[in-house]
Amino acid sequence: MKARAFLFVCTSLSLAACSGGGGGGLSVGGGTPPPTYQTLPLTASAEFQISNAAVMSFNRSNTPAHADTLDIKYDAATKTYTLNGAGWGDTFGPAQLQTPPAGSTPGADSYRTGTTPPNFFTVNKSGADNPNANARYSYVTWGVWTRNQPNSTIVFGVAGYQTTSADLPHTGSATYSGQVQGTLSDSTGIYALGSTSTGGLTANFGTGSVTSTLALSGKLNPTSAVVDFGTYTGTASISSLAGYQGTLAGTNGYSGTFDGAFYGPAAAETGFTFILNRGPGENAAGLFVGKKP
Repeated sequence: MKARAFLFVCTSLSLAACSGGGGGGLSVGGGTPPPTYQTLPLTASAEFQISNAAVMSFNRSNTPAHADTLDIKYDAATKTYTLNGAGWGDTFGPAQLQTPPAGSTPGADSYRTGTTPPNFFTVNKSGADNPNANARYSYVTWGVWTRNQPNSTIVFGVAGYQTTSADLPHTGSATYSGQVQGTLSDSTGIYALGSTSTGGLTANFGTGSVTSTLALSGKLNPTSAVVDFGTYTGTASISSLAGYQGTLAGTNGYSGTFDGAFYGPAAAETGFTFILNRGPGENAAGLFVGKKP
């Protein structure tokens, strides 16, 4: 089964996965058998083909943009990720996996290459592998690829097993809460938006629309004070392919776009990536993934 993916400060993706685990669905009207969804974490080799990624450069003269192509392959036998896009390429496997600090239980795996300077890849732990119950997703996951060669660039993304057209609800509504990952640059520096930012999405399946909300804040470094960057809201229409694209606007001059999709049976989970700009050197990019309560 093909599924759409959204990944890396990149934005929307289309996912082609190899055969593997099963999933459950809900009955579709008229006695049609429910679709079968693969589930996370990955237990078989898979390939994620990103068709609308979003990339942010640490060169502040550049604005974030949606890239055309990013390909991520996972080899289950070697537990290795191979990433290719925009003329770049990296391989991350057990030898690059970083040991978490003593006493910590991180909800993501972090990889670092041995190059100088190094490149990084962080991917969310899915399902029961994640120690954080609120971040255990069965059909969607996220990743962040940081490239320091040849240019310093960060790519955020979301990928997963997208809700099929036949399984997309057309009545009722749902709210989704979850995680935000991101980076913001302004005249004072480059901020990590992860642990202190929040986000959500409300879907009205009856009208075929979504409303997204992001409350962004971050730190220059782990010991610095938290800086509030405001709240951003956006609306979009839900496509027949269970995707959505819309604009974002906030109270402090940043504006941009978000691009996402629903994942799993009856739109059980969702995820989108976003880019924002306020002027030269003032940019942000990131992602949101969430599930129903």
